[in-house]
Order: sequence, then structure tokens, then C-alpha cells
Amino acid sequence: MPFASALAACEFTVTQRPKPVIAEVSNPSTRGVSATTTMTVRNRGSTDCLLLVTPTINGVAQTDFYMPDSEITVELEVEGGTPRGRLGNYLARVAAGERRTVTFRLTFDIPPAQSAGRYREEVDLRIAQLGFNRQSLESIRIPILLDIDEFATFRFATTGSRTATLDLGELETGTRGQLLLYVIANEDYRLVFNSENQGRMVNTGNSDETIDYRLTANGRNINLRTPTSFEGEEPEYGLAPIRLEVEVKKVKKQEAGVYRDVVRLTIFADD
Repeated sequence: MPFASALAACEFTVTQRPKPVIAEVSNPSTRGVSATTTMTVRNRGSTDCLLLVTPTINGVAQTDFYMPDSEITVELEVEGGTPRGRLGNYLARVAAGERRTVTFRLTFDIPPAQSAGRYREEVDLRIAQLGFNRQSLESIRIPILLDIDEFATFRFATTGSRTATLDLGELETGTRGQLLLYVIANEDYRLVFNSENQGRMVNTGNSDETIDYRLTANGRNINLRTPTSFEGEEPEYGLAPIRLEVEVKKVKKQEAGVYRDVVRLTIFADD
């Protein structure tokens, strides 16, 4: 009975169990974050054998799944073997006496709106050897932990970057100008405005000549005499538009020239 003797000669042993998968993401707008873990199996038998590894969740074979309570998708790839069917089972011939390392790569696709926090799932690896028939060996559970840090940044619509220039043209009392800014965050945020000249535009040729102006953010007055915070809740879909409007207060026989101010913005993610 050659099949029976071949099966009896197969003897797989897991010599290194896979460690938990732990991934940390500091910027949730980063796509395709990956992490790996490995398992080593040895064929202690006297003949070549087929090793089959099937990833399962809740008893169902699958390699694409969502992290619980989230919109995070995960693709689990078993590297180095021959895909067996649409579920991507790992199938490999392992020679007698050979040690075989199997690598499991998990790729996380994280939507920008995903809230900060720790997300957890568990994958069971069903290990079997194939000969005349299939013989299950054991099931190994791998905890999967994904930590998403608090994150907040911004960009201007006109430039796509964190800097922009607002040219008001010829300055008169009541002259206005607008900029649109987008906050990208996965938590409540705080945007701090800091005016170089405390809410005044200064003549570049004569610093004694100044023109006061007013700044609002989505209609809220921003006091530029001192660093001032604009606070917002965690944006829906991870993106919040903020319309900045500048209004010149009063111009009276001002000396000709170029008037300017620099407003620096700093953003914080507030838990």
C-alpha cells in the first residue's frame, strides 16, 4: 500500500510559531501599510510531503476581510507557496528533513476618515499535510493588532500645500479676500493662528505705516493680537473645509507701498 506508507512517513512539526502581527500607523492617509509574521515547519518524516496552510476567521477560509468595527480592509497573503484555489491557501512540497519558513504578509487599507485607536482581529491558520488523503495537524491563532495614531494636518485648496498667499490688490476700507483651507484629521482638532504683526499689515518700506485687518474662520472672529485657537470636531469623512476671510478695517491716507503680514498656522489633534 504505497499511499498509506507515504502518509505514515510524513511528519510535520511546527518549530517556530508565528508571532502576533502588530502594526502602527501615524498617518492614516497612508495607503497599503504592511506587516509580516513567519512560521517555520519541519518535515521530520522520511519522504517528501505536501504542506497546506489555510487562513481562517471564525471558521471560514478567507484572505480578505475587514477589521472589526471599522472600514479598514486587510489582505492576507501567504508568500512562497503555490496558491491553491481562490482563497489563496499555501501549498508547498517539503522534502524529507527540510525546514520550511512560511511568511504571512498583511496589507491594511485605511480610509482617511478612520478614527484613531486600536483595532484587533484574530486569524486561525489551519495546517494540514496532504498524502493519500488529507490529515489535519493543528490550528494556530495569530492576533492582529493595528494602532492608528491621532492625526491632523491641513492644506490650502489653491496650492494643495500648507502655504498660500492672499493678494488683496489695492487696499481700501472694506477690501476683502478669501482662502479655502481643508483640515484632514481623524480626531477633534485645534488650529492655532499666530500673526507676525498682531493683526496689522505693515508697509515693507516703512514699518511705522500699518493697516489693521480682521480675520474670520468659517465666520468666527480670530483675535490676531495673540495666538488664538480655532477648535473643530472630528471631521466627517476625515475632511473639514474652513473658509478664511480677511477684511481691511480702515485705510486713511496711508503711505504708498506694499503692506503685508504673515499668519502662521499650527494644527493639533486633540483626543
